[in-house]
Amino acid sequence: MLAAREREGAVVMASILAGFRNVPGDPQVRSFRVGEERVDVAYRLEPAGAKVRDTGYQAAVVDRSGRVDLVVGGVRHRFEVAVWPDRVMADTTEGSVELVELPRFRPPVEAPASGSLTAPVPGKVVAAVSLVGDRVETGTTLLVIESMKLEHTVVAAAAGTLREVAAVGDSVLAGQVVAVVDPG
Repeated sequence: MLAAREREGAVVMASILAGFRNVPGDPQVRSFRVGEERVDVAYRLEPAGAKVRDTGYQAAVVDRSGRVDLVVGGVRHRFEVAVWPDRVMADTTEGSVELVELPRFRPPVEAPASGSLTAPVPGKVVAAVSLVGDRVETGTTLLVIESMKLEHTVVAAAAGTLREVAAVGDSVLAGQVVAVVDPG
């Protein structure tokens, strides 16, 4: 039902079922918080419904109104499910359960400060051509990074004053901030 909700606004291939895979692969995983406990649900969509991984349970959506059948050991259990943007409520004959969906992806990393320049590849700084405090123009080479016997230059994207620069001999990762140029 969550996948179907995400699929409702699709503009490309909208007729394809949510979560459909042409060939079997890794199951899809959704994580929820139930009370203080984290619950990971791995499932694979099949013609008869969703098969929950490693359990043998078979779930089938009865209709789009939120009724779900879960077959456990040949016994059918019916759930009424309501999906909101921030949680899922499942009502059963044994009571209600609130599931809070956890984010599927890590939050984005904070953007580096304005004027930051990043390493294009992992490697080692082999030359610092410009020094902290130097006035640099657009295109001025700031430092050189060696990676796999190739040298990559990091150049100023805009004119300004060099506030920070990595030191010769520093090992850097791709995407790591290696210099900061204050505009002006």
